[in-house]
Amino acid sequence: MKIFRFVSVFLTLSLLITLTAFSSGEEMRRYQQTITVEFASADAAAEADLVPLELPVGKTLALASRWDDTTFAHLSMAKTLSENGWKGTFFLNKVNSDFVSKVVRPSVGMGCSVGVHTINHPHLETVAPDRLFYELLGNKILIEQATDLCANTFTFPFGLHSTPDSLSSTEVQGEAIRRTGLFGGAENLGKAKKMNLAPDQFISPYLFRADDKDPQLSVFSNGFNQGLRLLKKGPFDSGPCFILGVHSWQQNIHKDGFDRLSKILATRSHNPKYWYCNCSEYIAYRLAYLKNKVEKKEVRNNTAVFTLSCLYPADLGSDCPMGYKLSREPKTISVNGKSIPAADQGEFMLPNDPQFTVPVKIDCIENKENGDPRSNTLVSQKIPGIQFGSQIDWNKNRLAIHIENKSDKTLSDPYFTVRLPLRWKEGILYRSAKSIPAGQSLDLEIPLGEIDSNDAFSTGKLFAAVSCDFVQEKNILRLYSTLFIEKK
Repeated sequence: MKIFRFVSVFLTLSLLITLTAFSSGEEMRRYQQTITVEFASADAAAEADLVPLELPVGKTLALASRWDDTTFAHLSMAKTLSENGWKGTFFLNKVNSDFVSKVVRPSVGMGCSVGVHTINHPHLETVAPDRLFYELLGNKILIEQATDLCANTFTFPFGLHSTPDSLSSTEVQGEAIRRTGLFGGAENLGKAKKMNLAPDQFISPYLFRADDKDPQLSVFSNGFNQGLRLLKKGPFDSGPCFILGVHSWQQNIHKDGFDRLSKILATRSHNPKYWYCNCSEYIAYRLAYLKNKVEKKEVRNNTAVFTLSCLYPADLGSDCPMGYKLSREPKTISVNGKSIPAADQGEFMLPNDPQFTVPVKIDCIENKENGDPRSNTLVSQKIPGIQFGSQIDWNKNRLAIHIENKSDKTLSDPYFTVRLPLRWKEGILYRSAKSIPAGQSLDLEIPLGEIDSNDAFSTGKLFAAVSCDFVQEKNILRLYSTLFIEKK
């Protein structure tokens, strides 16, 4: 039995594709789509270019909304938004099954999404970097496990602040957010620069309000019109998006507070030029737009072939179609052999390849004491037959990962993302393999790289996590392994 296990592990490891570790956040998984376009003439085919659209076809402005904290009032908010054609993102703290079934599920059914807001709602500048990272990543994992939804956006509990006496500076807060895999949020313009991040590392659109406790049309209209004036002066780094917020407190003063808000929303509802989206959709679309890669591969008579290098929706956190525009009017457009319609002026929407989507089920397996990653207690409760554990060896400065497939189905394309606290300079590490057949296991040992000499990054228990996305029976599933390790 031991010999068989050794052989199976060796064979699986032989399939391993090691990816370069990085800390810049610039690399993301990509897959290709091929677009074949027929034009009226060979000249048109030779001259044609293909470019991404900043917003979906026909839209000039994106409108979303942000609502913080875990409260049952969010359901009333979701209904109010939905009846006016709006969507929202609820930035949650702690969640349980009752809240998920009564609030999250029906809200998502109305087009809303969920985001990260920390576990304990602290002033982030007042907590040490190790706790800061746990507040962010722990919250993201908790939300994803509870809801089976990706959480790709974030809002600060009390805003972005820093003083000379802060335990976590704005730059440290930004780095912790980036390592957590949060790409933006409803945090108003210019937040990326304040955290020393690039515009594609934290996307923060224009935020306006209607007064949470006493909804007022004048407050809403003044904020909306101010956004239009600012946008007219020049493009935002975050793109043309306004986000309304911030709390579902509409009934704190008036019993009919949500009715009042509904009438306010109606003044900017159902405009065919507006894209009514949630924050998760917009941030994912914006990131895909900024990182879009198009290559014109060949021209054959009156036909041009383009290759798109598309980001994985599972990494973006939302499965949004992308808008594109051809510089010459097409006769026909086909993507991977399937015809799609084109709008006026050569514009069209391109959905993701169906095999590349977001996870349908997400679970977390805790290894709280940083124990043996092979322990048979580290099993998934939601995804039967999968054992998954990770362990950090402080002395060797290495991470061990063990995943065992005890099911009768192959795990295809397992992709591991390691998220490390600020003690390590390399914040995010990636590895991948071809498959883990039924009855086999995979063991990885990953060097964690250079340790930061700043003692402020190791003041207590350090939290780290490894996620594994894989395909099983055409469904994408996600497993987290989390652990704590004490400084030695």
